Amino acid sequence: MATKLKISKMPQVEILNRDMVIDVEVDGDKLGEFRLSKGSVDFYKKGAKTKHHRLSWTELADLMVEKGHER
Repeated sequence: MATKLKISKMPQVEILNRDMVIDVEVDGDKLGEFRLSKGSVDFYKKGAKTKHHRLSWTELADLMVEKGHER
């Protein structure tokens, strides 16, 4: 499963009035995009314009600890 995220090393960025958008592709197929904002992280499925899934940063941290794999 080849996953492609279009971010490489980048300087520290403060998110102000515009979301940071991260496209997510697996094996050349776009799964969707994450939009990072000051208050939350949203996931838009491929082709979605308005419907999306939202987690606050606290909810995301809790989810990662609960469901993620510790390394």
